[in-house]
Amino acid sequence: MANVHRIMWLDQEIRQHKYPNCRKLAEHFEISWRQANRDLEYLKNTLNAPINYIAAKRGYVYDDMTYILPNFIITDEERKILSFLAYRYNNFDGNENSQRIANLFRNLSDFENPEHSSPVFNINNNRISLFHDINHCINKQKKLNVSYLTPDGEQVHLILHPYTLYGKSDNDYLVAYCEEYEDIAIFRLDRFNKWSENNKAFVKNISYNADNYIGFMKRKPFKTLLITNSPECNLNYLGDKVTKLDEGLYEIDFYDINQMVRELMISNQWKDIKSPNWLKDKIRNQCKKIYDKL
Repeated sequence: MANVHRIMWLDQEIRQHKYPNCRKLAEHFEISWRQANRDLEYLKNTLNAPINYIAAKRGYVYDDMTYILPNFIITDEERKILSFLAYRYNNFDGNENSQRIANLFRNLSDFENPEHSSPVFNINNNRISLFHDINHCINKQKKLNVSYLTPDGEQVHLILHPYTLYGKSDNDYLVAYCEEYEDIAIFRLDRFNKWSENNKAFVKNISYNADNYIGFMKRKPFKTLLITNSPECNLNYLGDKVTKLDEGLYEIDFYDINQMVRELMISNQWKDIKSPNWLKDKIRNQCKKIYDKL
């Protein structure tokens, strides 16, 4: 939702025949023209205000002065949840229904980035807090200090330059430049244990293209069946989604083939790959390359 104070200010200015416009709104609240335009669109399209632009006055009026603003109050915490849902639905599957819901939540939250059933996402307060902290660092181009759980279970401390947030199904990802890795990589948000904003600013690499890193997530995931060493084991660090099918048998969804090969090679939790055979071949070839170097 556009800020309540800005909407009330617009309403008051219109009623006092001061003909507010994007420039006046932006200057008064020190916001961008883009944000000011969204506020006016919200007033017109969501709150159904009968506003009309008068070119001679270079501002807006009500065509019907009997119009009354609806009684609406959304807390900051509720706005955070709505913006998180807007982001998740926007990245869910691209169908018309999901996009319509994403637009609704975006309008309600003031968020910056027919036969179909609607997905339902779990609301995790810790994840929402992380999402907003990262989004803040992206917008302000501030570095991020992170305690991160690697696929082999090791806790590492990283300094990230956050570039892009992306959600797919039940997971969220951050594309960021990592100072320790000296490269751009993809990080799963559920592996962030601790984080804090670093006051130092960063400059995004001008050659960075988000599609080179998250484009593969827009297609359906690959799947593999793993037989584990014991009936009870922790495979949550593997791939993007883990489903237990039977005792010692798990199905794992993944998008990044190379990342999956690396994670399987350092894991000691599995003893056989039932399918697919091409994944077995890739691991064999990778092991052979390493062996040939010895």
